[in-house]
Amino acid sequence: MLKYIFNDYNKYLENQKEKTLSHLSSKRFLSRDQKLIDKFYKRNEHLKKFKSGGKVLCIGARSGVEVEAFIKLGYEAIGIDLIAWPPNVIEMDMMDMKFDYKFDMIYTNSIDHCYNMVKFTEQIKNNIKPDGLIAIDFIHNKWQWVGGHESVDIGCCDDIIKVFKDNGFKFIDKFHDLPRRYFQQAMIEDQLIFKIL
Repeated sequence: MLKYIFNDYNKYLENQKEKTLSHLSSKRFLSRDQKLIDKFYKRNEHLKKFKSGGKVLCIGARSGVEVEAFIKLGYEAIGIDLIAWPPNVIEMDMMDMKFDYKFDMIYTNSIDHCYNMVKFTEQIKNNIKPDGLIAIDFIHNKWQWVGGHESVDIGCCDDIIKVFKDNGFKFIDKFHDLPRRYFQQAMIEDQLIFKIL
């Protein structure tokens, strides 16, 4: 079951900006070294069988490492976060995305940072092409992390699947225990794949 942590949108924004600034001041998140980009590359190269090429939006992209990995995979990619990190990440709120074009794929590993998951699904619908692909990374043992800068406590990936299915998306696939992203701690990660109905 989803449990939202913030009732006040301004407090949510303040908390998320603080999180982004703290990450961007950390060497681990500042690094754009090839090793980190390669981790994201390996983690997401299977997505080419669903959607090869096109425009990709990376939501909650911090310093843009995942954006660079998608570019290396052959996509035209851009990231958004509450703090811009040029050249690949522009300033934009995931709860209020406005683009002049639509994306072929939307990727996020920051779903636990959205203020309202139903509104988030609406934002995705407004910014993705009719045959677009949505890829969501999800960490299972979130109990270690909730209470810091997360905005929603997600019990299990079935909670995410239910919200997306209830809001006009088709669940396509789940990839279990893909190569790790940043963290060295033992954690189980899945990637959920959706399309619009």
